Amino acid sequence: MFRLVAFVFLFIITISFIHAADEKYTKPTLNEITSIPKFTPTDTNPLPKSYAGNLPIRSGKDRLFYWYFPKTNSNINDERKDLLVMLNRGPACYFAEMLFLENGVFQIDANQVLTLNSKSFHQFAHVLYIDSPLGTGLSQFSTEVSNFESYGKLMFPGNSLRLKTVFPGATKYVVKDLQDALIGFFTLFPHLSPDKKGSTLNFYTPGYSAKMIPYFIKENSVGGSFTTKFKISSIILGDPFLQPSLQYASYAKFGYVSGLTMYRQFVEMNRKYEQCLTDVENGNYNNYDKECHSLIAGLLENSGNVSPFDIREQSTQQYEQRQAVLNTYVNNDLLPALRSFGSIPTVVTIPHCSKKVNDLFHEEYHLDVPQDVFPSILNTNTPINSAYNTSNVRILVFSQQFNLVSNVFGVNEILRQMLDWEGQLTFNSLNSSIFTIQDMIGGRFKAYGGLTQVVLYNNNYKEGVEINPNFNGNYKIGNVDMVASRYEMVNRYITRADTSMLIDDRDILCGDATKKCHSDSQYPCPSLCSKKGTCNLEKKKCDCQPGYYDNNCSIGRAKYSLNILSNSVSFNNLYISGRDTVVLEVNIQERTSLLDLYLEVNRIGKYGNPFVFMNVSTTADALSSRELKLLAVKQIGYSLLNGYKSTRSEAQSSHEHYFYTGYKTFQFYNTSHDSKKIIDAQDVQIIRNEFQTIAIVIYNAADLPVEFNVTLKANLASGKVQTAGIFLSLSVVMLMVIVFEVVLLIQRSNNRKQFILPKLQERQDIQRRGLLENNNSLVDEDENSEVLTNNNEDIELRQRNN
Repeated sequence: MFRLVAFVFLFIITISFIHAADEKYTKPTLNEITSIPKFTPTDTNPLPKSYAGNLPIRSGKDRLFYWYFPKTNSNINDERKDLLVMLNRGPACYFAEMLFLENGVFQIDANQVLTLNSKSFHQFAHVLYIDSPLGTGLSQFSTEVSNFESYGKLMFPGNSLRLKTVFPGATKYVVKDLQDALIGFFTLFPHLSPDKKGSTLNFYTPGYSAKMIPYFIKENSVGGSFTTKFKISSIILGDPFLQPSLQYASYAKFGYVSGLTMYRQFVEMNRKYEQCLTDVENGNYNNYDKECHSLIAGLLENSGNVSPFDIREQSTQQYEQRQAVLNTYVNNDLLPALRSFGSIPTVVTIPHCSKKVNDLFHEEYHLDVPQDVFPSILNTNTPINSAYNTSNVRILVFSQQFNLVSNVFGVNEILRQMLDWEGQLTFNSLNSSIFTIQDMIGGRFKAYGGLTQVVLYNNNYKEGVEINPNFNGNYKIGNVDMVASRYEMVNRYITRADTSMLIDDRDILCGDATKKCHSDSQYPCPSLCSKKGTCNLEKKKCDCQPGYYDNNCSIGRAKYSLNILSNSVSFNNLYISGRDTVVLEVNIQERTSLLDLYLEVNRIGKYGNPFVFMNVSTTADALSSRELKLLAVKQIGYSLLNGYKSTRSEAQSSHEHYFYTGYKTFQFYNTSHDSKKIIDAQDVQIIRNEFQTIAIVIYNAADLPVEFNVTLKANLASGKVQTAGIFLSLSVVMLMVIVFEVVLLIQRSNNRKQFILPKLQERQDIQRRGLLENNNSLVDEDENSEVLTNNNEDIELRQRNN
């Protein structure tokens, strides 16, 4: 009995212990930081107020480390409270780089001495640093691990590391962990919650982390999976790596135009780019290092190993030295001081970037953000007027001029081609405005709807050591370092934003907040309304002619009967200002199942290169105009971006798993460089008595404007193809009959031989037997004759004797 009681008691204690271990981090922790190693506060430079601790994730089984710095001279009763969440460059690098370098609260010198940074973001916003994903920096696992497999199982419980879905496996857990962490943070600081009046939630996400935050926004939007949903005001994507399939292609072009490579290397890099896409498409991830990563590695080697962060530096020595100083300080001084706050394992050395965590994103690193993510964020009309597009979440994308890894050229192409949203055409047609800092040029920017793009001039990691070469007579000659540029850009973007979303961002980055820095001429009607409408300057929109639609009148729709189409229908003097598209949709209803279609596109003038695509389908199954435009760009492939003729047909469009969409192609197309493009399609099948849509897409494959005429004819099928088919079918049938008869004759002959030969043999045998019998009969007859003769002689002899 005693043993039974003891066993039950021990069992209960064990279960309680396991349960407690499973819920190790049940509540977020709050610890005010009263001192920081190697920082000496003074009356003029006191220690900034800050709090650090753990934020529970995964139902308390683990946690993320955070460090929160309230805005300078702020209190909880402030009318405006902007929270800026800082995510590390990632996917496995700690936040200390952002805290002690760049625009962090502190600056660290070569002797590991800390000073305050006057360009820190916490000067104008509440700043929250989070070490994410789990296993990075101070967010170490609660259970120590020694190998990749156990590490991966803790990181992604119950999830395949090779899972490729619309929501990538690794990213799925990172996004959910971030959501859990923020829920815990807002329980500690409820006045910062985005549901409070005057409070905004903003994210600063450079590098790879910029690829994760769109998923986070989508899960917090209507239809998202999160039960608790946060209202996100803005995201700032710095040098983002969003579309590897497109950005990999930019390395060759950026290196070539920057003078880092010669033409031979340019062509070889494009070959490797093709192989890189093939490896990723086929899931051949073991070879991706050879082809994909060799794109940038080869470019650096050909250029003499310039810094990938600043191509003007001949090596990464300065960057590596700064990282070495930071790593030494973090592990020797900061980590022991914060261990009690962060529940960090006793013995751990924190690398700048964790290879173990990075390896968990091995495949997802090469997958593009799905096409439907950004449009779902951007496509929302503003209360101002229907002509201006904004979004529930404002997006700022910035690039640093001399960064190679996520270079300006690749980012430009993402915004120009990949983000298929309602304001895309207008955004692409905008001129940029000058981004000034104290009357000095710090870069250029443009904005439309919820999207703002900035290119920052000068440097990445050095501060104020170069004279800015980008100036003219209206601006001062002087130094504009990258730290100051980022500070001004983020400050203006967040603090000048209207929380009611009733103003747009076109002047939000102007040097003078009271003045606009763009002219109305910078916002003309896009593509000159395709010359099928007039520009309404008051409404900043196109007033399209009847039958033409979209914000640049680039979509033409009409209904015709076959009788009219047989006499041809023309769309004359269509216009495309650059690399853009025009869509023509012709609807017909006929009592036939076959049509002959003749399409002719004539270029007017010497410039431009219109590529022509055509689809025929029922109206119910027809793609939308925007889908048709995107499909045309995909089917062309991105050989135009690469600057050479692709060796593979439809090189980029065959890699459809990047876009997570079903692959379709146009039935008919002409991408020649002739001034007259002709598509002659015979015996095109349609469904009789149902409305059919003949969709025509013209894409200008040149940066120069093009004007052209389009003529379409449709007739009842001539039957040439059908007659040829029938003749061929009959010929095949006749040939089969002849062959059958020949085979039958041969078979009959063989059967006859098989029947006759035995009979003949039998007959021969019979004949042989008959001859023998005859011979025997003759012998017998002779013998009988001889006996008879003898008998007669005997009788005759007896008669004589008598």
